[in-house]
Amino acid sequence: MAFRCEKCDMSFVDERRCIIHEKTSHTDVLYYGEDLSPLFRADGRFTCPKCNKAIENTRDFIDHVKDHGIECSMIGKRRVDSPGKAKRSRRSKRSMSHSPSALPQPADNRQPGMLHTMGYLPPFQQPPLVPQTMATSSVLPPCLVLPTTREVVLAAADCTDSDKSRREDILMLTKLGRWIPLIHFIGGRWVGLLTSASSAAALTDVNHGSGQFYLPVADEPVTLENCFTYVQSSSKISLALASTTHVQITRLQVDYLNLGWLGQLHLWYMCSQLLAGAVLVEGSTAIMVLTLESYSRDSVLDVQCVNGWLDNFTLPEIPGPHGLIKVCLLDAPDGRKLCIGTRASIFLVTGSIRLDTGSVNLGLSTHHFAPTRNTQIFLDRDSVARAQEILKEPSTTKCQALPSLYQLRHVVDRFDDLSTYTLCRASAPLATPLNNQPWSIWTLSDTDAFATQDQRCSHLFHEIAFRVFESGSSAVLTLDSVKVILTTLERGSEMQRILHDITALFSDSDSIPIIGNTMLNSYLAELASLINIKDENEKKSLALQAEYYYNP
Repeated sequence: MAFRCEKCDMSFVDERRCIIHEKTSHTDVLYYGEDLSPLFRADGRFTCPKCNKAIENTRDFIDHVKDHGIECSMIGKRRVDSPGKAKRSRRSKRSMSHSPSALPQPADNRQPGMLHTMGYLPPFQQPPLVPQTMATSSVLPPCLVLPTTREVVLAAADCTDSDKSRREDILMLTKLGRWIPLIHFIGGRWVGLLTSASSAAALTDVNHGSGQFYLPVADEPVTLENCFTYVQSSSKISLALASTTHVQITRLQVDYLNLGWLGQLHLWYMCSQLLAGAVLVEGSTAIMVLTLESYSRDSVLDVQCVNGWLDNFTLPEIPGPHGLIKVCLLDAPDGRKLCIGTRASIFLVTGSIRLDTGSVNLGLSTHHFAPTRNTQIFLDRDSVARAQEILKEPSTTKCQALPSLYQLRHVVDRFDDLSTYTLCRASAPLATPLNNQPWSIWTLSDTDAFATQDQRCSHLFHEIAFRVFESGSSAVLTLDSVKVILTTLERGSEMQRILHDITALFSDSDSIPIIGNTMLNSYLAELASLINIKDENEKKSLALQAEYYYNP
């Protein structure tokens, strides 16, 4: 007689093997730690709360967690040991080889005068909010920050406004009963529910449940101060950090970053704003993202997605510490580019500052930070709040209240397409003063005097951008605006030749279209490649480094 698993339809020769299979392959929740906190299976695996290792087999995972000295079981009950009886745990040969003594220990990179507490921080444990295919906005809650566990429990018991003793009683009863708080959205507002662990796993599984139930966030989220605390107390950067709080990115926010933007363009601006001012932590190093540019993977929406260096980015296939999001360096002819990528978009970091050394990096390439798969991301709470406002306002047409030219991406081609003029570059609060912004072909002319040919040619792109802002697809470039710049260029220079060729496009007309004009685009692309932005950004980087880090 064959015994068959009801969940996966596998057959076994005896009932015992079938039961073992169900426990090792289909257990959805485990309990770990002194308080037996629930740990849910996500993407078919359990993730170790200590080292972030993902393991599929339930028994192997329990043995692995116990090797860290952490209690873990399938039953949410505390085991009572007999006096003097040592605890025993079943360990496979494989798990013994990964005992704590065999694990590589992090090097102590502390320096004199440095306050630095760095340990690997596990991701927030919860069932996946979306399947591994690209998410849709219909399965995500209408907010970027979910209420805390305490808030949901008190709301479920209808005692949010009760006295302190009653609130504490409700919280204690919930803990003793091993109840799992859930959030359900109705008509744009949330209500709190309490249920069992198995019911919580079923309700939050979008593959089998309704997809409208969510787990709350921790009462005390992981903050940057828990992970990286070394900043010179006498520097201006420390004052800037003191005015805000950075919290670890959540799976929900990562799911929003994995949404496609076609048909919901406000998400484009929301995602850029969400990551503005983020802090990336890798070991004993950390940088704050001052500015970043966003690129959609959808060529219908964003023509810039066919940019050469973007082809080197591989989709995140295996969830990292924060889910389907990856921080990496991409090789390009003009330097290595620091990117934050999801399955739907790529965010290019064009300005950053090291929090431990004060090094400032402005421009398309990054040289002072090397991320790994375990790089942690912390978001600026002010940026999250602003992103939430954009999420609620579908008519949004730009990221921030900055001059439009400073929200354009630094591109070198496809000036004949409207998506090139999308205002999707976002900046951290520290970088909102225009003097702290990296230069681009659009803004290099934004100075008191046109001292160089690069600045003079930048003024042509400045003019083109404003024409597109005013008239959209009907924008035109006038002959007079080109001639004004042409007369200021050195005779016989390559830049003068290009502008002279552009004037030939006008023929007998006083103006030519910008959008859809492939001939004009070819000349503009050639001109953009000649404008030296890199050296100008390096000069500004050194100036900002001296001003914001070394001088209080």
